[in-house]
Amino acid sequence: MLTVQQTRILLTDIACCSLMRLDVSSMDKLWDLMVMIFKWQMYLTNKSAQALMDLTFRHLDGIGRLIPEMRKQILIDNVKKSLIEMWEPLCEDDQIIVHRRVYKWLKPYTTKISILIRMGLQKQDGEFEPTPHNNIFYNYYINNIGENIYAKTANLQALKSQTDQAENNTLAEQQASNSHEIDTLVEQLNIQHSETDDSDANATNARNSESIHGGLNDIVIDQNVEPEAKTTSTDDLNAEGGSNLAKFMKKIKMDDDELVVKHVEATNPNEELLKMFDQNLDLNEN
Repeated sequence: MLTVQQTRILLTDIACCSLMRLDVSSMDKLWDLMVMIFKWQMYLTNKSAQALMDLTFRHLDGIGRLIPEMRKQILIDNVKKSLIEMWEPLCEDDQIIVHRRVYKWLKPYTTKISILIRMGLQKQDGEFEPTPHNNIFYNYYINNIGENIYAKTANLQALKSQTDQAENNTLAEQQASNSHEIDTLVEQLNIQHSETDDSDANATNARNSESIHGGLNDIVIDQNVEPEAKTTSTDDLNAEGGSNLAKFMKKIKMDDDELVVKHVEATNPNEELLKMFDQNLDLNEN
C-alpha cells in the first residue's frame, strides 16, 4: 500500500494536471475532503468486503465519464480486469483483511466535513452517524456507495424538502384529527351534561309543583279536621296578604281576639260567614 505522503503527492499531481493550480491551503482542504468522503464510503461498507470492489468500480466509472476518449476507456477497463483477477482468488477472510487494512489506513483522519454534517451523516466530533433514522441521504447512498456526493445532493435536497413537507402535513392532519375527536368528545359530554341538567331541572320542578300543590291542599278547609287544627291568628292572615278573606276581615275591623277561632263546630263555613256578615249589619244599624 502507498504511504500517506506518496498518496498525497499523487493526488496533488492529478488535481494540478490542468491549468488550475492550488496553493497549499486549498490543497489541504481538498485532501481532507477526498480522504474523509472516502473514509465515509468505507465506513458504509464495513459489513461487506465485497462492497469495496463495488465502491472502486464506481470511482473508475466516474473517472470514465470525465474522460470519454476511447483510448482512456480501454485503460479503465484494463484496470477493472486487473482488480477482478486480484480479488477473485482471495478467500472470504483475505477479502475482509484487505478491507480492514484500507480502513485502518484512513482511521487517523477525523476532519469534520460540512456537507456530511448538513446531510446528517457526520457528528460534530468528526465521527460518522452509524444508522441515521429516516435520513433520505443515507437511504440513497447506502445503496449507491461511490456515487458523486455533490451530483446528487441538490436533487436529494429538493426531495428531502418535499418529504419534510409531507411529514409536516401528515403531522398537521393527525393533530387536526385528534383535535376534532377531542371536540366531538367534549360536545358529547356537554350534551350528556345538558340532558342531566334538564332531567334534574324537571325533577326539581316536579318536586316544587308537588310542594305547591301540597301547600294548597294544606290550606283547604277540611270539615272533618279537629278544632285545634283550624286555629289561626291575624299574623297568619297578614302573611297571606292577597287573600280576599283577609281583606274582608280588615274591612269589617275585627279585633285580634275575635279572629282567633276558639271553637269551631262541624258546620258549613259559608253559613258561618253569612251569619257573621248579618251580625255586622245589625251592629251598624244599631
